[in-house]
Amino acid sequence: MAPFFYFQIVFACLQGYWWFDEVPTHESLFGGVLIVLAGALLMLQRAPAKSTATEQI
Repeated sequence: MAPFFYFQIVFACLQGYWWFDEVPTHESLFGGVLIVLAGALLMLQRAPAKSTATEQI
């Protein structure tokens, strides 16, 4: 759940760009992408496995 709190960093970069014409650095963009990918990998890893017909019998 914690990686989703880090989305605030991504939205803060976007708001800074829109409101204050602040261009995000390459490091902050790379960090934002890294955080999004880590959150997506956690969601995929913790997704419940699909049951097969043989397991239900």
